[in-house]
Amino acid sequence: MNPVLDAATRRALFGASIVGLLTFFAVLVQTDDWKMIVSIVGTATLTNFAVRAGIEGIYDTQRAISGTVAPGDVPEASNKLVVTEK
Repeated sequence: MNPVLDAATRRALFGASIVGLLTFFAVLVQTDDWKMIVSIVGTATLTNFAVRAGIEGIYDTQRAISGTVAPGDVPEASNKLVVTEK
């Protein structure tokens, strides 16, 4: 795993944890059906994680390889990425 994708994965874990926790409490207030709670919380958490780690991580990695990284785009990780020409 390259540094840019690693940074995106860490952000995704943090964000997905918050989303999962907030979703858990929101659904818990509405129902006491644990199957429904686990289903809804799992969907919200995994969706958030997949988008942040997968899509954003791959997109940021490609931007770092092509050299189109803006100052706010995880500059520390982008500077560590070794780019090899094809």
